[in-house]
Amino acid sequence: METHKLPVSPPVRELVQAAQEQMRIDFERRTRQIPHAGERGAAREDVIRSFLADYLPERFGVDTGFIIDAARAVSRQMDVVIFDRLSAPVFRTSRQRRLFPVEAVAGAVSVKSRLDGNDLHEAMQNLASAASLARFAGDRRDVVAGGVPIPFEHAGGEPVFTAIFAYRSVELATLAQLIHAANQTLEPTLRVQLVGVLGQGIITYLLDGVLEPTYDPRATVGLVSEPDLALPLFYCFLAAGITRKIPVWFSYRSYLGLEVVPTYWVE
Repeated sequence: METHKLPVSPPVRELVQAAQEQMRIDFERRTRQIPHAGERGAAREDVIRSFLADYLPERFGVDTGFIIDAARAVSRQMDVVIFDRLSAPVFRTSRQRRLFPVEAVAGAVSVKSRLDGNDLHEAMQNLASAASLARFAGDRRDVVAGGVPIPFEHAGGEPVFTAIFAYRSVELATLAQLIHAANQTLEPTLRVQLVGVLGQGIITYLLDGVLEPTYDPRATVGLVSEPDLALPLFYCFLAAGITRKIPVWFSYRSYLGLEVVPTYWVE
């Protein structure tokens, strides 16, 4: 009997590593060609958004905008918003300005051309404004007959997954020390979960010998200084981090202010 060997695909890691090189080329080209600083910033964000849109599961949308919760709190503007298309609508106040209900948002990424102490502080503050939003429905109310509100509990408790992506940075070890120092003043749920620097490596957390994002206060900052693995590892940890955030219960009534309405019934 004749046997047929199935064709072998290229290792997926090699595909992502090739994307890493293309990302570097795109960044350098756009930096040279765009004279305006604001437009250069938008271009660098487009590069990472395009990569994520290509490589994340199809259910996730990738965009930019503000994140809101039902209590009308709003984040600062996020460079990259990763949202679940199936969980909640996206609200628009104009063609360019988008508001993403926090229940639908799985992740937020701050993008920097070069990451140093000042840019790190700014990025962490921006991302903390997203992580602090009331993402889960434990403090919301649902409606029963007669307009009497009752508590609705949700089993989840994790905030939006936050990350920083930079094309260049100071030494990773220096960056890790700065993150460690900043974390001493933050609640664990507000800490940036992942930092990736193209062509340098990644920073996340180490707990009981396991390197991965975590909100556990016992975790210490850990890093991998491997240039070829920077984007593949950033992609792995980001993709795993956002997929665990979905699905989340979304209350249309809470956002529209219709938790309690006049209700009549037939007897």
